[in-house]
Amino acid sequence: MFYHVINKSIAGYQIFTRDKDFTYFISGMDFYKYFPQPYSFSFFTKQTDQWKKSNIQVSSGAMQIIAYCIMPTHFHLITDVTEESTISKFTNLLLNSYSKYFNLSNNRKGPLWQNRSKRILITSEEQLSHLTRYIHINPVRSNLVEKPENWQYSSYTDYITNKNSSFNGFLRQMDFTPESYKQFVNDYLNEKPDI
Repeated sequence: MFYHVINKSIAGYQIFTRDKDFTYFISGMDFYKYFPQPYSFSFFTKQTDQWKKSNIQVSSGAMQIIAYCIMPTHFHLITDVTEESTISKFTNLLLNSYSKYFNLSNNRKGPLWQNRSKRILITSEEQLSHLTRYIHINPVRSNLVEKPENWQYSSYTDYITNKNSSFNGFLRQMDFTPESYKQFVNDYLNEKPDI
């Protein structure tokens, strides 16, 4: 089952401002999608990609992240899960971890997120492909970059290159090549001045 998962910062507060903030959150997504693990998150972040591929144990409750975009005040994820309850476990671990990191880094106390993460069931392949495109153009619509490939905190560059085999596998499943997906996104940007 595919879900669109969204959450926003409290009062529109910018919670992703530095490269290390975005990187911490993306690393957290990568770790907690396989939770539970015998390793701590801090240990995991220090390991090479090769080590992770060889040592991470994929549990039956694991989820797949199909697409993501991390914005200064919010995030979008598209996930593939066998059980909806997996999303709650994943987001609780990820958001709590990021809140602790952010508050400690900024000498801050208190909640960081507006509410519990919202999740929307995706019911068709058309909706799924449109949502990947929608989240990938978010930085362009927000005037952060001119092209989606210029925003390094989304899965878009993985989609239009052969950099990440899991995203490439999803593209093939949706009958896209990296080139046709890029055209799919550009066509939408050219046709739709507003979302």
